[in-house]
Amino acid sequence: MEKEVDFIISLNKKSFEYNKEVLFKVINSLKEILINIQNDKDFETTENIIIDLNKLLTDSKKKFDMEKKALEELKLKIKKNININKEANSKKVEEQFFTNGKYVGETLNGKRHGKGIYFFNNGDIYNGEWKNDKSDGRGSYYYKGGDFYEGEWKNNSFEGKGIYIYNNGDIYDGDYLNNEKHGKGIYYFSTGPRYEGDWKNDLKDGQGIYFFNNGDRLVGDYVAGNKVGKHITITKSGNLYTNEY
Repeated sequence: MEKEVDFIISLNKKSFEYNKEVLFKVINSLKEILINIQNDKDFETTENIIIDLNKLLTDSKKKFDMEKKALEELKLKIKKNININKEANSKKVEEQFFTNGKYVGETLNGKRHGKGIYFFNNGDIYNGEWKNDKSDGRGSYYYKGGDFYEGEWKNNSFEGKGIYIYNNGDIYDGDYLNNEKHGKGIYYFSTGPRYEGDWKNDLKDGQGIYFFNNGDRLVGDYVAGNKVGKHITITKSGNLYTNEY
């Protein structure tokens, strides 16, 4: 913050000195033009002085506009920093108790806001970012049963990119929407195979590829988790087989 303020003061000083210098040049040029006119000097000399004067004024305007833009940007930056500092200063680290668990972390105006950990009475734990009393941002959720999620959150739900590790060893790495697999994702089965493709409402939906342990691949469409239409099996050796579903 101090650097920005010092820079503004320095810029204003430089501006003042530069503008003062320009003003003196303008005055001297006008004096010279007036003297030339009074002494009936040739028009070409006077015209050259006027051209130089116009160039000086144009360059001065460009410099002024650039400095004005730089000052405006710095003012916005300082204003933003002030708002961030206000929010940071108003945040507190608190311990709050609820009917289903306990929260330890940052708060803002009495609400969970910032970084914090929630210990649920059932043994689950959420550790991550909060916004207006809800898990929002990036966070990790440890389930008592052994499942684990790490990724993006919005309004207490998985939303965005995330990785879910199931207690049986399966792993999903991909997009989420409202706590459900939704978008692009890869599902790794603990037994070895994997599915790469589209998801909707927590089910395979759209185009996808199923990779078998023996190196074969199955390419095709899915609707609500079921194979539909033509599916092509590509063997490890490169042979193709087609099946209809």
